[in-house]
Amino acid sequence: MKSLILSLTLLLLTSTATQSQISVSQVGDTTRIDDKNIEWPCAPPFIMSVVLSSDSINIIEADTSTKHPTCSCLYQTRTKLVALVPASYVATITRQWRVPRSSGIFGDTSTIVGTIAFSISAQPTASPSISFVQPGCYGVLDKIVSTETPPMSNVLLANYPNPFNPSTIVRYSLMRRSHVTLSVFDMLGKHVITLVDKQDEAGWHEVMFSSNQLSSGIYTARMLSEGHVLSIKMLLIR
Repeated sequence: MKSLILSLTLLLLTSTATQSQISVSQVGDTTRIDDKNIEWPCAPPFIMSVVLSSDSINIIEADTSTKHPTCSCLYQTRTKLVALVPASYVATITRQWRVPRSSGIFGDTSTIVGTIAFSISAQPTASPSISFVQPGCYGVLDKIVSTETPPMSNVLLANYPNPFNPSTIVRYSLMRRSHVTLSVFDMLGKHVITLVDKQDEAGWHEVMFSSNQLSSGIYTARMLSEGHVLSIKMLLIR
């Protein structure tokens, strides 16, 4: 079994959820990052995505529900990364959800749930891949006050799935009816395709990006609306 050195750092928490238990384990070429005992309003499973770099792993747990039942649950997520190259890594788990702003308009917010550092010393033999496991709600807790959040505005969510092959869904929202362009660029900044270029209504929208004959790599989806630019990274794995 490969050498795996773990060092848990201080969790950064808000009053929105109880403390998660983050751990890393390894079996063969598979590294598993678990986030356990997530207390959260009852909702469908999180939309999960990962952004990788040479020494960091950013795991995003996105709650995109517009309405929550009057209960809270314990959740668990597992991110499985196969064939990480030997290096020292820092994994960060970020959670996104929707909250009302003081203006009365609902928007998106996020917090860093925690980080964990680990090292891998042996060369992998398997092919690289990333997958997610979510058992959903495994324990209903006390009743809570329900909230119904209308679509947030001027937001570009992480695509799902991510990594992807051959296609992925990109979701965005607008505060009001306005012209929006959503384009994809490769790692060199070269324009690949324009997914949206039109006048769109306020609220949530989604569009599919099909990779067609594109090669593996990191692509950027960039949204422009009313002078505001938002972007996300998308990982294509063949």
